[in-house]
Amino acid sequence: MFTQQGRKGINQDAMTVLENFNSQKGMYFCAVFDGLGPSGHKVSHQVCDLLATKLCSSFKQSQTNGFYCKNNANDREQSENVDGGDVHNYPFFVSWKPNLIKSFEEMDENLCSDVSIDTYFSGSTAVAVLKQDDDMVIANLGDSRAVLCNRDDEDQLVLVQLTVDLKPNLPTMARASGDFCLKDFGLISTPEVSYRRLTDTDEFVVLATDGVWDELSNDEVANIVASARKRSTASRILVDRSVKAWRRKYPTSRVDDCAVVCLFLKNQRPLLTKSMSEASRLSKSSSEVGCAHHSKSIESDDGLDTLINCEISHSPLRNTLTGLTRSLGHGLGRRRMAKDFKVDSEV
Repeated sequence: MFTQQGRKGINQDAMTVLENFNSQKGMYFCAVFDGLGPSGHKVSHQVCDLLATKLCSSFKQSQTNGFYCKNNANDREQSENVDGGDVHNYPFFVSWKPNLIKSFEEMDENLCSDVSIDTYFSGSTAVAVLKQDDDMVIANLGDSRAVLCNRDDEDQLVLVQLTVDLKPNLPTMARASGDFCLKDFGLISTPEVSYRRLTDTDEFVVLATDGVWDELSNDEVANIVASARKRSTASRILVDRSVKAWRRKYPTSRVDDCAVVCLFLKNQRPLLTKSMSEASRLSKSSSEVGCAHHSKSIESDDGLDTLINCEISHSPLRNTLTGLTRSLGHGLGRRRMAKDFKVDSEV
């Protein structure tokens, strides 16, 4: 995954990748967030930090209460978001959809009551993917986008757009966390949740903020990621191409922030668990990372190469996702705030 600050000020994009999510082996939670408004960076970071915690808590509570949606009144609505067949044939979707919706709505309530962040004129979009084995659930709130790339019988790349860009000019309901000044005018915090059954032909999923999609088509994104020589560089290459396309198309305009997560579905090796905002949380101790001002290759014992360009500031340690993540490299248990940093990793 990789993020780069644009030319509009503070990077308002955030992203997270969690392995063995909810203490379930082989489950991954990936998401990107795009802040909106003057305090958008604070909103996106807050949602990035807390959404996964809320989702885990909601799921555990639902299991304790026996809420498994076997006779859910929303079966008809859920069926519309499943690729054919009876919704009860997809227990993964049935069990996680209500918890995703609940978590997003609770997150919005928390933002409303948090006086430390101006959420009246600021908010955040989000697109998240929850995957385990061949099951994948997608939650979309706003105009960030998720796409799936697979190959047809002739080994040609085929792109499937998993979400609809919910922009304000669409007839569909606009969606975002925060931005409470617009809540009386139709803005909602309920995500669109859908399901995808993965197959052997599916290769990777790309989640990205609108800084990427505004300049590159789905097909261009697929070709860029598929042609990357190393998976660990795919996200960074995609962001670089987006920035170049923006500058070429709008030479006098300020480049937007970009954040990308590439989730590769085949032949995956163990992942590094990371969660970050632009001022992100890097799971490395300061003694290992140092205050680098140049790109540096750090190799962990899981065989992954991580490219880091960061400045470490001495902010208080945060542990908002304690119990959710399990660090796999050396010294990956501590987190510090980082400024203007970019991370590439194989996902």
